[in-house]
Amino acid sequence: MKALADAQRFADSASDGEPVWPWVFRLDDAKIASYRAVAASRLGVAEIAATAFDRAEAARSPKQAAFVAAEHARALAAGGRMDQACALAIAAYDIGCSYESERVRQAVCSFRASLNVRTRQCPVAELAELDARLRADYAARAT
Repeated sequence: MKALADAQRFADSASDGEPVWPWVFRLDDAKIASYRAVAASRLGVAEIAATAFDRAEAARSPKQAAFVAAEHARALAAGGRMDQACALAIAAYDIGCSYESERVRQAVCSFRASLNVRTRQCPVAELAELDARLRADYAARAT
């Protein structure tokens, strides 16, 4: 989190011009917020994750947005908001499939695997829909 705070400070002091070498892209507030959101989600720091996910909503590439959405789903599920978490994971998975992004697909699969056994029996329609999509994609890719 300290490294992300340092990156934020450097990004705030940088001009709006071209990226500074060795960076390929300009590191802006939305990108830093995305990284902070993912890190906080994985560390289980819900307040920081929620704030960072809100700040990360600015323009990103669709694949990066889908990857961050999969992590956001994990944070929502940890907070007990399974319906929102599964709906977000489904949307991320659809984007991952449309862009043929294995990274996004794996992030959604990792989200699904992170749900505990009790949650797997949870009667959330979105969860059943997510499971159906994962099974269908697995079956299609296995043939």
